[in-house]
Amino acid sequence: MSTKTTFKRIALVAVAALSFGILSVAPSHADATSATLPTISFDKTEYAQGELMTITIAAAADDNVAFQVFTATPVASVQLTTVSGLPTDGAVNLVAGKATWTVWAPFAAVTVTIKATSGSDVTEAATAVTATASVLPDAVTQAAADAAAEAIDAATAAYDAATTAGDAADAATAAAQDAADGVAELALQVGDQTTMIETVQASVDAVLEVAQAAADAAVEANDSATAAYDAAVSAQDAADAATAAAQDAADAVGVLSQDVADLMTEMQTLFADVMVQVTGLETAMTAVQAQNAALQAQITAVKAQNDAVKIQNNAIKAQNDAVKKQITALTNLVIKIQKKVKA
Repeated sequence: MSTKTTFKRIALVAVAALSFGILSVAPSHADATSATLPTISFDKTEYAQGELMTITIAAAADDNVAFQVFTATPVASVQLTTVSGLPTDGAVNLVAGKATWTVWAPFAAVTVTIKATSGSDVTEAATAVTATASVLPDAVTQAAADAAAEAIDAATAAYDAATTAGDAADAATAAAQDAADGVAELALQVGDQTTMIETVQASVDAVLEVAQAAADAAVEANDSATAAYDAAVSAQDAADAATAAAQDAADAVGVLSQDVADLMTEMQTLFADVMVQVTGLETAMTAVQAQNAALQAQITAVKAQNDAVKIQNNAIKAQNDAVKKQITALTNLVIKIQKKVKA
């Protein structure tokens, strides 16, 4: 058998063995069911905007790569960007009674609620299960909202002050009117009594002083009311500006949220491409390892053949040495016979 034929047979055996190994590999899992309802839980109750959220799905069952824990994919109250472990069609890879689902928190202050219905691998009747967590407000938006609230409080206080000043002005005006009515009544009572003119005049002067003081108080109250109203208008303008700033900040956060979501989608696509390349490299590496094993087997076979050839060479050499000795002995015998014949 030639060396080329030997190598061909070794290569065929290696390919057959590799093919058998590939065809005989198949995933398997235990037949697992849960006698209790599954649970959904967040790793925290509150998250910052854009923070990674870890959701744990638990069921009292054996390990199962396709455990039908829910009837369908869980539904979230807001749009979530999945990083890994999405229970597509309600199936999860259950290990030690748990499966993990990771998502990015939304870029908005919202309450995140996840709902699902227990699936066919749960022996109890189909029941709804839920989990809830909160996403906290962004610091800029919260500050703007606080500023708007403070401005509204200031406007309310200024309005109250203006109302109080107006009430005081009304009271002063009423007092002046009462004084004027008293003067008129007193004048009617005096009538034609000339002897009481001086007394009446003095009373009138006193009443007029009181009326003037009341009028001055009314003017001051009116000025205070005007100033309070101006302060209320300024506070309202500040509140409107703060509200506009808060809206602008919310719009900017919404745009940023969409940009981040688009970036996450691109990253997921890139990650999937990388995983495909890694899988291809692993397959190529497995093939190279198989080729290396086949070459090693060939090298071992060639070495064994070389050892056998060396043994054969040593045997032939020994045979040659024995033949040489026999030829030498025969030559010596012929010489002796020739010598005897001559004698």
